[in-house]
Amino acid sequence: MNPPHRRGYRAGCLGLAFFAVVAGLILWGARVLPAPEEVLAGLDRPAPGGPALFTVEPGDTAGSVADRLFSAGLLWNPQYFRLLAAVEGKDVQLQAGEYTIPANPTARDLLELLTSGRTRVRRVTVPEGLQTGQVAEVVARALDRPVEEVMAWLEPGRLDHPILREKPPDAPLEGYLMPDTYVIGWSQGPEVVFRLMLDTLANRLTPEIRAKAAARGLSVHGLLTLASIVEREAKVDDERPLIASVFLNRLRLGMRLEADPTVQYALARDPLNLARFGYWKPDLTLDDLQVDSPYNTYRHSGLPPGPICNPGFASVRAVAEAPDTPYLYFVLDRDGRHHRFAATWEKHLRNVQEVGR
Repeated sequence: MNPPHRRGYRAGCLGLAFFAVVAGLILWGARVLPAPEEVLAGLDRPAPGGPALFTVEPGDTAGSVADRLFSAGLLWNPQYFRLLAAVEGKDVQLQAGEYTIPANPTARDLLELLTSGRTRVRRVTVPEGLQTGQVAEVVARALDRPVEEVMAWLEPGRLDHPILREKPPDAPLEGYLMPDTYVIGWSQGPEVVFRLMLDTLANRLTPEIRAKAAARGLSVHGLLTLASIVEREAKVDDERPLIASVFLNRLRLGMRLEADPTVQYALARDPLNLARFGYWKPDLTLDDLQVDSPYNTYRHSGLPPGPICNPGFASVRAVAEAPDTPYLYFVLDRDGRHHRFAATWEKHLRNVQEVGR
């Protein structure tokens, strides 16, 4: 009998050996050969340009960005940038904004920066209690723009925003520019700042705050008007609600508010007074208290026509959530920060004598 045929057996062994060798090569390659990212990193090199400013526009692609970087001398090879972005999955992660590009950037430097969101920004900090003209000066300095350009955005009718429908049509924006710190793109203008301020006011005037103000007989415009007076009178936060309660009590009883800041605001409407004394005349005289203005709450009952400054939210909330108190009067104490409160005229006179005012 002939021995069994062994050819198939040998072929099978050779096939197994071949696959074993291939598998070994693959494992060896995985350990020895560099990954695609490493190969690309080895090909990267700095560009000749920079430092410079570069803007990624909304909707920009890695290809369009690469072309503009190359044209500006900030990228040595646009095809390389596209490939690197695709390999790392960052071709769809570019963040819109203005960036400060360092000198001699590599493609990887650029890709990491333009997907980081670390854009070049300006911070605009607007303190509480400023008149609109003062707000314009703060914004102009922060943006390095002429005050006249900034003021033009504050003219009635220039800005359109839902929150401004709460305001009488011809009234200025006084009181509606919510103080805070705002971060905007480096090249953005005053319109962006003012829209952010209006957005912030709208968000903070929640239905709950509006309902509490309405329960006190105050519209949004009235709420901001009274809050602006509280803002200029209060020196410490914990007294804001007490001061608000005094004014609410006086309004309820038909008494004049007799608030000095409203007289200061009235005086500042006159350009000559503004030039002489600034926005807030420090020492009021008896003649000042007789200035003929609807904002003068020594002469006119009720609220003035509108806010006298741009109050912070603490003052807005103090009015909306003011406690029930018997107080009708207050006077600044000797320390220049706290007030003494009184429910009667006699007690108020004693307080005035004791603090020496």
